[in-house]
Amino acid sequence: MGHVNKNISNTASTQEQDEHLAVADIAEQLRSISDHTVFLFCSSRYNLANLKDALNQRFDGNVIGCTSSGLVGPRGYQRGGITAVSLSKSAFRVEPHLIKPLSDTKAQVESIARAAKSSNDGKTFGLLLVDGLSKMEEELAAELGLQLPNIPIVGGSAGDDLRLRETHVWYKDEFHSDAAILALVTTDLPFQPLQVHHFIPGKRTVEITSADPKNRTIFEINGESAALAYADLVEVSLSDLNSNVFSKHPLLLEHEGKYYVRSIQRVNGDGSLMMYCAVETGQKPWIAEPRDPLTVLGEAFNGLPAGIRDPSLVIGFDCILRRLEFEQRRIDSTVGKFMAEHNVIGFCTYGEQFDSRHINQTFTGVAIKAT
Repeated sequence: MGHVNKNISNTASTQEQDEHLAVADIAEQLRSISDHTVFLFCSSRYNLANLKDALNQRFDGNVIGCTSSGLVGPRGYQRGGITAVSLSKSAFRVEPHLIKPLSDTKAQVESIARAAKSSNDGKTFGLLLVDGLSKMEEELAAELGLQLPNIPIVGGSAGDDLRLRETHVWYKDEFHSDAAILALVTTDLPFQPLQVHHFIPGKRTVEITSADPKNRTIFEINGESAALAYADLVEVSLSDLNSNVFSKHPLLLEHEGKYYVRSIQRVNGDGSLMMYCAVETGQKPWIAEPRDPLTVLGEAFNGLPAGIRDPSLVIGFDCILRRLEFEQRRIDSTVGKFMAEHNVIGFCTYGEQFDSRHINQTFTGVAIKAT
């Protein structure tokens, strides 16, 4: 498959279904891996015990990764298999930290911050992989932003191919749940964090009048049952609310001139809305309207700093809701081709992290230029 620079980084992907064959294929494509750190993203439909054995046979404890709900690789979007990128230790110093359990986030992040030695040099970024069913991403992202304010951190929530049962991160030869990995990456190469979504504020804001942020549930919007009020606002009947409607009209919060997406997962039996992200009582989001996704992606990549505008590598985290929307609009192949042409490698997530926030329906990543 494609590669960035044989001395700096390689990328790989496979759709082999046998765990040992898949890992062997990835290792062969990555070539020299003993002096690299490998980021690896895999389908949760593999037998994870077999996959663990295969990874430990082929790799020497130098792998960081997670399960996914789809992948982004040299051929664009792929539903199953594995994608991976290896970073040469000659160009990248990678310091991985396991955060487990996620109920003890504060103390662990404080410890990581004390150990971080490159927080002010502008040469370090963080890649965050987190259990996508933990409902702890908001707290974790906020704590990281507080304790490591000078290090840009981007990331994605691990998936399980939309089964919503169990997600895993991979660290030191094992799969872990109720866990996250923060990899601090220091490099002299130019890089730029990316955040892209294709939504703009609609015609009106609403007020969240009753919500449970911890359980990501909205009970009331504008003083009415949340699902009924939302259905009225997007001008469909309550019975017609579905993932297609939700993906086109998520909620949009504004903070310091930037907009962050809050996506709806489903209607609960009591008429409340289950969200993919926490929303709080008193917040006043917009009902979002979509722009053309491909146009917005083009604008984002064209807007990269001049020295990074044609990135050699983008490690990316793309919300599964985006891919589902692209499939509904029959543009997934076109968007996937754009990703491949811009050297994106990564996975489809259950949520993204950027700017100390957990967000939805967004592509986040780090663009890197090999010089």
